[in-house]
Formats: sequence, structure tokens, C-alpha cells
Amino acid sequence: MHIETPQLALTSQARDALQRYLSAIGEPSVAAVVWCLEGEDFNPAGQLIRKLGPHWGVGFHPKSKIPRDWLITIDGIPFVFDNADTARRLEGATLDFGDGKFTVRERAI
Repeated sequence: MHIETPQLALTSQARDALQRYLSAIGEPSVAAVVWCLEGEDFNPAGQLIRKLGPHWGVGFHPKSKIPRDWLITIDGIPFVFDNADTARRLEGATLDFGDGKFTVRERAI
């Protein structure tokens, strides 16, 4: 399934963090901004801080497992968007990074 590219903006902090993560993975990978129904937040020592409800998250996939026509480059960073509904929500949104976490600021409707 091919998803149309959302107009997602990256802050310089997000772009730098994505580059660091991608280079640390050790194999060619792509980033994905995904809608998560639940999750957990940990401190640097690995202790659970809190349970999370629905939120945006950033994940990474091996590039070799993604069909070539699904790959999208935003500001020099390779991405994949595999869910049309969530990709549409990213239209006009901004991906940021601060305090060790990625955040998405969605466009006001």
C-alpha cells in the first residue's frame, strides 16, 4: 500500500536526533512516526515513570524490509508511512525533539 507523503516538518532538534538514532542502529533503517494506543515512559536508569495513553511515537524499521516505493525523504531523513489515516493526521504537523523525547505538534483544524 502506497501512502501519500504528509507535509510533516522537522525541527532542527528532531532532524539531529533522527540522524543520531539512525546512525546508531548499525544497519540502514528508516524512521516512522506512528500513532500508539498505549505505552510506557522510562527514566534513563530504566525505571518506569508512567503509563502512557494514546500518543505519537517514533520508531525505526530496517530499510531492507520496506518496499522501495514506500520510502519517503523528508529533510534528508528516510521515512515510511504505512497507515493512511495516521499519515493524514500528520499533514501540516511538526516533529520536534526535546528532553530526550520526540513530540508531534499537529496542525490546528
